[in-house]
Amino acid sequence: MKAHTRNIVEAGTMEILRKQFFFLSELVIRNVRSLGSGDQPLFLQHCPMAFNNQGGDWVSAQPQIMNPYFGDEMLHCGIVKDSFLVLNSNH
Repeated sequence: MKAHTRNIVEAGTMEILRKQFFFLSELVIRNVRSLGSGDQPLFLQHCPMAFNNQGGDWVSAQPQIMNPYFGDEMLHCGIVKDSFLVLNSNH
C-alpha cells in the first residue's frame, strides 16, 4: 500500500496516477472485505469508462459518486456496486 501511495504522489502523468490509484483501490477493497469497515459504512463504487471502458473501482465513505478517475471531467459518473458495514471482530 505504501508503494502505491508513493507512486501516486510521484506520478508524472494522469495515466500513471490512475493505474496506481486502481492498484491501491484493489488492495483497500480486499482489506475491507477481509477485515471489515468498523462501524462506518463504506461504498464500493465503479467507473465503467476507466481504462478504455474496462472499468475501475474505489471505496468511498459517501454514497454520492465523486469519480476519482475522471474528476471534474465526469465527477458524478459511476455507480455504487456494493456497500460494506462489517463490524471488526476485534471490537
